[in-house]
Amino acid sequence: MKAQETVAKLDRIVGWIEPPLVALGILSLLGSAALLFFWVIVRYIFFHTFPIVEDLAVNFIVWAVFLMGGPVFRRGGHIGMEFISGRFTGLGKALQQLALNLVLLLVCVILFWKGTEVVQLIHQIGKTTPSGELGEWLLMLPAPLGGVLLGFYSIVGIIKIFCFFADPKLSGLAFPSRLEE
Repeated sequence: MKAQETVAKLDRIVGWIEPPLVALGILSLLGSAALLFFWVIVRYIFFHTFPIVEDLAVNFIVWAVFLMGGPVFRRGGHIGMEFISGRFTGLGKALQQLALNLVLLLVCVILFWKGTEVVQLIHQIGKTTPSGELGEWLLMLPAPLGGVLLGFYSIVGIIKIFCFFADPKLSGLAFPSRLEE
């Protein structure tokens, strides 16, 4: 398979996966905002709080970060030092992106591996959130799931970089473009 066909196929797969991830991430952020608004109103009017609301609101933000991390990374919106990465072109940029993707993949493997261990341990001991209404293992699920999702994006990035090595004309398709400011 030609490098250009591989990149196009990867972009189709990611294009199929990404919209639901972004939609769920946005819903998570909106859910968190709605819960916090409810929490403030109830606390102000009735002088009563529901601890589970705080647990869920914080967890929704964590879910949003892990759900939308891959799409942001794909577009080059990750943390970077522009004064360094902006100086690279061609092979230098490919090597820099390869190193970044390999480090991310390593972090994702650790996140999935240790995240899964933590989820299993917390589930086995039956620990609940401070509100006592939720199993804390549910709040830890974003870690292994985030490892899988971000790892997928990292693997796609690595494959695209190797496609660039095979066909340097693919630099516009192989490297993430920075988010519009």
